[in-house]
Amino acid sequence: AYGLTSMSASGEGLMAGPSIAAGVVLLAVFIVFELRQGEPMIDLSLFRVGAFAGANVATFFLYFALSANLFYLPMLLIAGWGLSTAEVGFIFLPLSASIALLSGPVGKLSDRIGPRFPIACGSLVVAFAFAGLALLTYAGIHNFWTGTF
Repeated sequence: AYGLTSMSASGEGLMAGPSIAAGVVLLAVFIVFELRQGEPMIDLSLFRVGAFAGANVATFFLYFALSANLFYLPMLLIAGWGLSTAEVGFIFLPLSASIALLSGPVGKLSDRIGPRFPIACGSLVVAFAFAGLALLTYAGIHNFWTGTF
């Protein structure tokens, strides 16, 4: 992560390449170490199952996009759109509330029916939310609440 975030930093950008390379080497060392263990932390043979590998790749990209937005969106709203920190907090309130309210019930549902349907639904919700953000910006709406309601 340090290598990716330092790519554009002035003066620190020189460490991006070596940091990314070190991360790749450490990942390879971890994989080799896990393959040699009698009781590995992660059973890497699970990644031979297409559904398992696909679900993990989809979940990785989902959370990559979500975390990038959760990191950059507040900065855009405050520095770019001139909103106050309180307004940005209110904008993120529905996300925080939905995570708090739905995590338990969706976890129980996932235990009962399996993770495929909840992950697919969650991915669609995130995709529609990102599309909505893109459309708000494209339409020139810079006041989130008045532009939405």
